[in-house]
Amino acid sequence: MEGLTWKIKKLFLTTTLLLLVLKVCTGCGNPWMEKIASPFFEEEEENNTEDNDKDDIIVIDNPDYTYTIESTGTITLTDYTGTETDVTIPAQINGIPVTAIGETAFQGKNLTSVTIPTSVTSIGVSAFQNNQLTSITIPGSVTAIGNGAFMYNQLTGVAIPGSVTTIGDNAFTGNNLVSVTIPNSVTFIGTQAFMNNQLTSVTIPGSVTSIGNQAFLYNQLTSVTFLGSGTIPINFTDNTGNLQTLYAGNGPGTYTRTVFTSAAWM
Repeated sequence: MEGLTWKIKKLFLTTTLLLLVLKVCTGCGNPWMEKIASPFFEEEEENNTEDNDKDDIIVIDNPDYTYTIESTGTITLTDYTGTETDVTIPAQINGIPVTAIGETAFQGKNLTSVTIPTSVTSIGVSAFQNNQLTSITIPGSVTAIGNGAFMYNQLTGVAIPGSVTTIGDNAFTGNNLVSVTIPNSVTFIGTQAFMNNQLTSVTIPGSVTSIGNQAFLYNQLTSVTFLGSGTIPINFTDNTGNLQTLYAGNGPGTYTRTVFTSAAWM
């Protein structure tokens, strides 16, 4: 029995020594020895190569945007660094959904058109301020339009989707709007939100409970329709208080310029 044990130990030691020799000879430069040794170690090298390849995988960010990843696992775009003026905003970056356009992200980028994906739920303060946009489609996923979001563009019309509840201060100030559709989902219209446009009529839905000062100042309004009983500021359209006085006395309805005896309200 002891003889058999010794033979097993001797065989194990011999095999181990042989493998060490073969390993050394894999790179010894002797073609004959390398040919003998290579089959024993090809699989190991292939496995190592596969592991190295995995380590070399590089995830490339979208080079046109800087952004933050929120704790909710979503992306807020913080800056557009590209040069294109006709922009399609990605719905996701590296598989992470883009849900917010951050403060001043596209401000002053000379944009002529922009496509906002349906993944976006909020448009931040001054997000698209100071561009050359003539039209915009706001997707039905957006719930809030921030202060000054589209201020100082060349928009001629805008349809606000039924998902929006808040239109911030100066959101559309200084455009060329001749028409605007405000849905029955909106509860708040901020100060000067539509100031300095070319609107001739507007309908305020019954859902609106608060309208900021001068919300429609410096337009060409000849007709305003109120469908609800929200609070109308004195200077809704000008500083005379005529419209507010009429509304307070008569409630919801359509008010036209012809009912005034004083200077026209704009």
